[in-house]
Amino acid sequence: MHTYSTDTDRRVKVSAALGILSFLLTANVGFVTEAIGQFVPLGLDPSVVTTGMVFTIVLYIFSKKVWSLGLLNTLGIVTVPDLSGRWEGTLTPIDSATDSNKELTSDEDVQVEVRIKQTWRHMLIQLETDKSVSESLGASFVTDKIDPKIHYHYENSPKPGTSNTMSPHRGSAELTFVQASRDQLRGRYYTGADRQSYGEINLQRTNSRRSILDLI
Repeated sequence: MHTYSTDTDRRVKVSAALGILSFLLTANVGFVTEAIGQFVPLGLDPSVVTTGMVFTIVLYIFSKKVWSLGLLNTLGIVTVPDLSGRWEGTLTPIDSATDSNKELTSDEDVQVEVRIKQTWRHMLIQLETDKSVSESLGASFVTDKIDPKIHYHYENSPKPGTSNTMSPHRGSAELTFVQASRDQLRGRYYTGADRQSYGEINLQRTNSRRSILDLI
């Protein structure tokens, strides 16, 4: 997975808060281990536990499990939407080379399946059709909108046995995350200079979002 950027400094503030939490946990680790040790022998020497060690653990748990809980997004602690999961939808090529200079959408939609892996700082977007597979190389979020947007660039590779007219290429996509449904992405894709094509993307998430119950 690759890193992704955002348009806010919220990560810095959250990291600072996690650092303070780690310091408080470290300062009280002796009390915690003593209390738990009455029931479960931990055999842990509190003097060997440092703030850095605790911060590493806290950051890992937050990045992998906690950050994507809907409650944190509702409170504004995390502004980046959680896009992880499986998505299905269509690509609709657009032809703008007309005498009237108007865009014409194709009647032949391309069925796609998208798999997105995402943590608090990293993500990977993989889009697959019956003829090719593309993977994201980098991404950025714009969250100061009613509906957040993600812009990413990708590399596309044809599947073995496809037409000789298809070749590896790079492109980009800009998608809007529809807050009302929280399971819909729509936008446009643009291919590189060698192909010079673009079109619309419409995706629907097929698996449910995580809740606080997933931590139990």
